[in-house]
Order: sequence, then structure tokens, then C-alpha cells
Amino acid sequence: MRSMTAGWVMKPTTRISPPQRGHTRGSTSYTRRINSAHRRLRAARWAPCGIVSPSGASSGEEGSAPAAAFLRLPRAAFESFHAWAPDAYQGASAPVAAFLAAGSKAAGLAALGRVSLVAFAPEQRIWSVILVGLAALSMAIASLLAVSQSDMKRLLAYSSIAHAGYALLGLISGTPEGASATMTYAFVYAFMTLGAFGVVIGLGERGETLGGYQGLAFTAPVTAGMMLLFLLSLTGIPPTAGFAAKFGVILSAVRAGHVALAVLAVACSVVSAFFYLRVAVLMYMTQPQGLAPGRLPATVFAALAVAAAVILVGGIFPDVFAAWTTPP
Repeated sequence: MRSMTAGWVMKPTTRISPPQRGHTRGSTSYTRRINSAHRRLRAARWAPCGIVSPSGASSGEEGSAPAAAFLRLPRAAFESFHAWAPDAYQGASAPVAAFLAAGSKAAGLAALGRVSLVAFAPEQRIWSVILVGLAALSMAIASLLAVSQSDMKRLLAYSSIAHAGYALLGLISGTPEGASATMTYAFVYAFMTLGAFGVVIGLGERGETLGGYQGLAFTAPVTAGMMLLFLLSLTGIPPTAGFAAKFGVILSAVRAGHVALAVLAVACSVVSAFFYLRVAVLMYMTQPQGLAPGRLPATVFAALAVAAAVILVGGIFPDVFAAWTTPP
């Protein structure tokens, strides 16, 4: 077995010997030996990937550590985006689900943009390929799975997964302009998804199922009108901010040479129009079911009004938020 500072390589047959005389299992020296052996085992596991040991040695080539660390991000990101979101959103209360959908996505995209353009700038060709795969899978899988959803919070959960894929299109180019497009998308997405969840919160239990939106335009026309605006923006239909933001990230992907990915994004937007506008059909083209919903609380109505104003202003004047979405 080589020393710990000579590359962190350990033979597979290394064993932890039993305590010698005078070193019981509870003694400090035996505990130190156990911890040292565990550290060597972890180092041997990471050594083939070129991860630098705490002592500064590395078993890979110089500069391979950032690439190896970044290569482990896709599995964690893919599993976290797609495994927990629908169940977590459905099980959580609507305000908590709204925070998860808007806050976590915006913060995650901002952190990813900073890390990609600053820490991993020399490895752009590696992580751009990773982001292409993540974006394509997120958009395609989430859009297809959202079609069969009847629970509104699960539908919006798959929607958030798809929109995370759309937002990644701007980062793929590895340019400050692309990062700015991604941050603009994250900014706009936060308002349109908070608006949609605000309607769900205002309607209570009725708003958590698609059946609860039947005939909503006849019993609560203002609420239905704002929900329609949020759905149009989520779909990417002008003149909403969602259209301008989605156009920006798709244009960034085209300029980076990923035309096929841009075509996939447009196709997924067409698929998403089905499950978004299905809610609009229920609101405007079906008869009301049950009792009419009560008036929205003043705080919820104010939040919906602000979100609707941002979506309209951002759609009519697309460059108005440019100063707030500067690249990292």
C-alpha cells in the first residue's frame, strides 16, 4: 500500500486489522485507525476520477478535478428535478409548493450560472454537453408526463421540470449573453408560476384538481382571467413575458449551434400547450360545478395583480428587466 500523500491509491485487499493488545475497540488509538482506514477507502474510490486529495495530491491529470466534479452533477440534478418534485408538490401545501417551484429554481439556476461561467469556464465544452442532455431530457420527459396529470399541483410540478430545461438553453452557449437570457427566464418564470399557484391557493381545495376549474369564468371571471394570463405565459404565447423569455433562451441555443435542441424546445412547447390550455377550456367552455368560489383574500389578490402586471409589462417591453438579469 502506498502512502496517503503519494497518490491516494490503495490495494483492494486492504483490511482493517483487529485491535492489538492494549488497544480496545473503544480506545482513541483504535478509533483513529478506523477513521484513517475509512479515509483511505474514500480516497481510493475517488482517485480514478482525478479528485484532489486533502493533501493536494491527485491521481488524475492536472486540471481534471473540476471536470470530474462537474461530471457528477447531472445525475444529482436529474434525480432531484424528476424524482421528488411531483410527489413533494402534491403532498405539500400550495404555498410551500409555490416556494419550491419558484424559489428553488431561480436560486439553483443563478448558482449554476455562476459556477459554470466562473469556476468551470475552462471546461465549457464538457459541461455544455452535459447541459444539452439535461435540457433535452427535462423538457421532453416532463412535457409528456404532464399530459396525463389531473392534480393541479402535480401538473405544475412537471411544468417546473420542463421550464428548468428551457432555462438551461441559455447557459449552454457559455456566454454572458446566454446567462443573461437564462436569468431573465428564471425571473419571469418565478412570477408566472407564483401567479398560477396563487390561484390554486385562492381557490383552496377546489383549485388542487382540474375538475375544480370547470366554469370558473362564469363564477369568478377576474380569477379566471388572471389564471388564463398565467397559463398563456407558461405556454409561451405572446404578448406575455413568458414568450419573450422563451424566445431569448431558444435564440441563444440557436446561436450556439444547437438547432436540433431549439426545435425540440419548440415541439415541447406545443405539447405543453395541450395541458395548459386544457385548464382554460375547463374554465371557459364548461358549465360550473358545485358552489361558486368565494372572493380571493386581499393579500392573494394583490400578489396575483403584481404577477399579472410583470407578465404583461415583460411581454410588451421585453428589455425592461435587462438591468435586473445581468450575467454573473
